[in-house]
Amino acid sequence: MSFLEKINNTILTALTAISGVTGTVAVATDKLYKRMTSEVFKYDYPVTKPAGSVQIVMPAYNEEYFIEQALDSLLNQNIIHKYPDYFGLIVVDNGSEDATAEIASLYAEVIKEPRRGKLYARDTGIKYSQADIIVAVDADCIYPPNWLNLVLRHFHNSQVVAVSCPHIPYDDSSLITAFYIWYSNIVPHARARLPGGGSAFRRQAYFDIGGFNLDIDQMDRVQVLIEEEVNFPRKLAQLGDIVYELKAPFFISTRGYYCSYTTSEPRVVPEPEYCKEIRRGERF
Repeated sequence: MSFLEKINNTILTALTAISGVTGTVAVATDKLYKRMTSEVFKYDYPVTKPAGSVQIVMPAYNEEYFIEQALDSLLNQNIIHKYPDYFGLIVVDNGSEDATAEIASLYAEVIKEPRRGKLYARDTGIKYSQADIIVAVDADCIYPPNWLNLVLRHFHNSQVVAVSCPHIPYDDSSLITAFYIWYSNIVPHARARLPGGGSAFRRQAYFDIGGFNLDIDQMDRVQVLIEEEVNFPRKLAQLGDIVYELKAPFFISTRGYYCSYTTSEPRVVPEPEYCKEIRRGERF
């Protein structure tokens, strides 16, 4: 059983387990999750030829524990296997002090950005690329095999400037997972965001709106979140349509949430320095 299959089975089991506690809500949550994931795990799903060249851009800082499984899941996308000449994969190493760059070099082209900050790194990757479409991903996320195919098919519509996707935790309690599932389905704000861990946009549109505001404090995770996921798509929407692809969820680690916004420790923190670095304002 693959890592992704284990994630899916774990979530399904957890959602079933809460049915005795929350009854009808749990049953509805289970149905929503199955609807969201009804296509994204299907490697043999019909693949649509990309509408142009595609560059996947991943910023990374001290991600030696997570990055291999993220890159492996990206390279196992059905659309990349069928149309490999359309794709490039860049990891922008943001000054890592561990084996991040060495591991990434086995899967992707690695370039350096010495200025510390996620948006500096993402911006450098976008400018380095010559592709028509940029796919934004993060090093601690997992992408099911039909994810990119479902995302990229929308760019055959010339009015579409970007595609947004929901995200689901793979390492937390069933109640937190259920919250994310409902949030993705019923909260309008969720559809207006462009998650840095899983989204795509036309490269030229990035330059047409002036790119990210790089003058914010990039060690302030709230400022980075607002700029990348709220302000950026708001400006993109002036150029065309942003599609929310509900059936293309990707899976996230909740470590950043716990380390940034609570005093609790995340359930999965294999790197002992991770929370300390965040709480000292030393990493994104």
